[in-house]
Amino acid sequence: MDIVEYQEWTIETAAYPEAGKYTERELNYLVHGLAGEAGELVNKFKKLLRNGTILLDADQAIDLDDEHLGVIFDELGDTLWYMARICEAMGTTINSIAGWNQAKLMERKGKGEIKTHS
Repeated sequence: MDIVEYQEWTIETAAYPEAGKYTERELNYLVHGLAGEAGELVNKFKKLLRNGTILLDADQAIDLDDEHLGVIFDELGDTLWYMARICEAMGTTINSIAGWNQAKLMERKGKGEIKTHS
């Protein structure tokens, strides 16, 4: 499934006040939902760090087993769902936002505001 199909599909699981109505109430609900899911992602990651399940070492990639990857992927998926619904509620697409962000970052990189790390 590509991201546009995913965004269109999210309405099938949108069970909240005024889902698909493009209202301020819908957008308010979705923005709060995204913040909550992002917080859950941070909390799950924090617990993996606390328990020593993952160690942040500049010389090594993060290596998680399937169970712990699933925990992180669940939360990433939930944040993606809210992002898709927010884009839909605002009458845009995730693709448009990705293009907008890419252009912004490339401009910053061109100005030397973003440095690559080796």
